[in-house]
Amino acid sequence: MRVVHSIGVTENYVILPRLSLRAILNSTFHVCSNIKFDHKTPTMMHVMSLTDGTYKTFQFPPFISVHIINSFERVNSDGDVEVVVDYPTLTTTHDFPDHYCYYEILNVDQILNDNFNYRKEWRPLTDVTLRRFVMNMRTGAGQVIDHPQMWMPRIIHVDFPYMNDLYRGRPFCFVYLHTIQWDNRNAMGILKLDLCNQRSWGWDDLNLFPVEPIFVPRPGAAEEDDGVLMAPVYDARTGNSELYVWDAKDLRVISRVATSVRVPWTNHGLWVPEE
Repeated sequence: MRVVHSIGVTENYVILPRLSLRAILNSTFHVCSNIKFDHKTPTMMHVMSLTDGTYKTFQFPPFISVHIINSFERVNSDGDVEVVVDYPTLTTTHDFPDHYCYYEILNVDQILNDNFNYRKEWRPLTDVTLRRFVMNMRTGAGQVIDHPQMWMPRIIHVDFPYMNDLYRGRPFCFVYLHTIQWDNRNAMGILKLDLCNQRSWGWDDLNLFPVEPIFVPRPGAAEEDDGVLMAPVYDARTGNSELYVWDAKDLRVISRVATSVRVPWTNHGLWVPEE
């Protein structure tokens, strides 16, 4: 069974991605024994019309990814409708060993081992490329385009994308991601990418561990990145957590709110406006 973690939705279509990770029930305790990369199975994307339920299936080389950034429709120079899906994916799956597991990289024994070298032992799992899957709804042709690499250091885990929800299913420019430098004591940070103009901004600080950031638009905003990011940040020096608020344009910290509880690293938050 293929692992399906997220789907894409546009104005007229829903996209069901079936990448090359398979779920095989081997253990009720160890998740990595249940998820395997299938070298021989291509990535499939099923694009279904929300109007009549008809669908087209597009086939791509094997890829490993989990979280869709965004999906939208556009019209190309020939007048054809294209469905576009952006993903952070592992840069290469060439000679990907069977014992590799997307979640084994979080093994506590390895995290606590000062001599463990992630770049050497788990390089494919720490090297990420943002990729755009383009699907022509008339011809049935599919294309994969790599976005330029826009962050340093190159070998860094980049995932958990979040964006302005008002632009979901529409053409967009900005995405915010969570970063982990595995060989730097798992230092964590936040990354902002402008996919339209190939620019980037980053935030991190010593011994501070943010979780996946959430974008909140400014009421009445006219620009896509006019708003704030929010996330709990754990301070390893004090053992306390604070809610950080960043300006979404330049990742400048504009507020910190103390909390009465320690919030460990987690992911997939949500902002719900009062109205």
